[in-house]
Amino acid sequence: MEATSSSSSRRIRALVTAAGANAALFAATAVVVMLVPGVWGLDRAVTGIAAESRSPALDLLARALATIGDTAGTSAITLLAGLVLAASRRLRGAVFVVATVASGALASTVLKTVFERPRPDGAYLVSVPASASFPSGHVVAAVCLAGALTALLLAAPSTSRRVKAIALTASAVWVVTMAASRVYLGVHYASDVIGGALLGAAVVCASAAVCVAWDFGRRDSQAGRVTPPAGRA
Repeated sequence: MEATSSSSSRRIRALVTAAGANAALFAATAVVVMLVPGVWGLDRAVTGIAAESRSPALDLLARALATIGDTAGTSAITLLAGLVLAASRRLRGAVFVVATVASGALASTVLKTVFERPRPDGAYLVSVPASASFPSGHVVAAVCLAGALTALLLAAPSTSRRVKAIALTASAVWVVTMAASRVYLGVHYASDVIGGALLGAAVVCASAAVCVAWDFGRRDSQAGRVTPPAGRA
């Protein structure tokens, strides 16, 4: 029991540290974006390069990602994942995924209203959301959803190293592709998607820390209620 307690404590500390580090990096990015004029010029240069790289095939892919990653698409995928996990009697996993994505959406919405950064100027390939530009909500959602599902796979004792490597790679590819598509479509600056990725990572780590602490507390509580065998009280 002591070994389990020590292991859980280390995991919680590591997750809290990771959440804090990503939150600090997000805050630093926000400060640079809002207070350093040169960042805007660099952002506009990247946006211009993305616009010059457009093609019919990439346009189609980027628009598809925009639909999949919007509020309706992310909510549908999250709900489906939650139902599958619940049906597999992994209720805590279902709660973890849903809570992580919901927390990311809430954090993104609140911070958009705080920073109120205007969207990039130029030709958009999709309708421009009414919300502010920083951080990218699509990227926050992509990181939260992919990160939560990957975390569950990594935590499962039955998951092989090969499956873990595939899951990590697929998660990274998904996030990078979503981030690139937002800049490609002209609806976000590069710094918006960087901020979104950092915020999403902070949310995933914080949510995982809460989940581990909850699970540890539950096991500890159950162990405390165990009745000792007769004659050994």
